[in-house]
Amino acid sequence: LGGQPQAGGNRAPPAKAKPANEMQVATLKPGEVSFALDVAPVLIESCLPCHGGFDTESGFSLASFPRLLRGGDSGAAIEPGTSGESLLVKKIRGTGIDGQRMPLGKAPLASDVIARIAKWIDEGARLDVAAAGGDLRAIASAGRALHLSDEELAAVRRDAAREYWQRFLPDETPEVMDRDGLTVIGNLPAARLEAIASLAASAWGDLGQRLAKGASARGAAAPSPVKGGIAVYAFAKSYDFSEFWLVRHRTDRPRGVTSTAGSAGDVVYAAVVASDSLLDGADQKQSDLGYTIAAELGAAVFLVRGSPAWFAEGAGRVLAADLVPKAPLARAARSDLPKALEKVQAA
Repeated sequence: LGGQPQAGGNRAPPAKAKPANEMQVATLKPGEVSFALDVAPVLIESCLPCHGGFDTESGFSLASFPRLLRGGDSGAAIEPGTSGESLLVKKIRGTGIDGQRMPLGKAPLASDVIARIAKWIDEGARLDVAAAGGDLRAIASAGRALHLSDEELAAVRRDAAREYWQRFLPDETPEVMDRDGLTVIGNLPAARLEAIASLAASAWGDLGQRLAKGASARGAAAPSPVKGGIAVYAFAKSYDFSEFWLVRHRTDRPRGVTSTAGSAGDVVYAAVVASDSLLDGADQKQSDLGYTIAAELGAAVFLVRGSPAWFAEGAGRVLAADLVPKAPLARAARSDLPKALEKVQAA
């Protein structure tokens, strides 16, 4: 360990595998260690509290995969291809180092966990799942979405959605309902949330049929539009939604915005202010709330698939106008479309 000479004569040390590109994504063979699924979650839980930003202990940041490879004040933390020479492995083993074993002040990592990290380094310290900027949390989330089954991922997403609520309304215990791949969470009376859950489930099923490339034509059940499902956050008041927006975007909610879609780690969400006025009319499915939920669910689907926000928002509204055609907002959108096209052509 620790890069000490090995017995066995003058045998040359193993060649170090240097990644050609820090963010190059590798295709793993069966049995190889996944950074996204096996390594990143350990680093997030055990190392990010002290090494998660840009002004960190010993100048060593795990804020992103490139920064992990670069190391800190003591040099590179990882020597791809040779775990025994990698400072990261020495630190978590507590051998051949100056200073203390890591993670500092916590129980040592389990031997099998250390072995997986070492094996990952020996295999070249490769990145197997891409994420924007190489953020470790985003990589781990993307890895779970890629590798877990739909049922396994749904359980992860449900737990994450409940935990995320505590970040923006920690003093309120929400009602929670699961409906056909959706986790509906809100600070509304149970009967009211039940109505919203029914609207969301209906829109979700319609979206699945519409986006399923021929599944409905063959008579097969449409798959969920998003693996593991989506959380629907329903807020009683606009100021509740404002708290959500502030936590999610770190800025005040723009005036007039009462719904949104996006993702935060393992949570993929559609969020709406569920005011009484949006449910006006005998047919709640064709209400403005039904339209808004369908639009945000549609936007979330396109965002997960990598579409830019402007496209996802527009596509969600187009789908909603088709699925909820009698809603006043849908009728207004159709009547405004010719005027919008005229402006585009004039420009």
